[in-house]
Amino acid sequence: MQPSRHTVHRTISRSTTDELFAWGKAAAPGANAFGLKAAALLIAFRAAGLEVSQDVRVVADLRRYLDWRYIDGNFLAGVPVRLNAP
Repeated sequence: MQPSRHTVHRTISRSTTDELFAWGKAAAPGANAFGLKAAALLIAFRAAGLEVSQDVRVVADLRRYLDWRYIDGNFLAGVPVRLNAP
């Protein structure tokens, strides 16, 4: 059986996010929200026995990089990010 790629979207509760950020402030000062969430997800996936491809695409909202007069909807891109737990 060949592995297949999947896209999954889930939300994280505010209380869990607050707990993660509090931990990050103490354990990884200067880490941004994306880094903390990505690290937590990679650790959870590894613990569940799931392998994550190293060529991950992260959906990025690019509207803030353009003048508001040029935006008439969503402007997203799949940005390649090399992720690994270490």
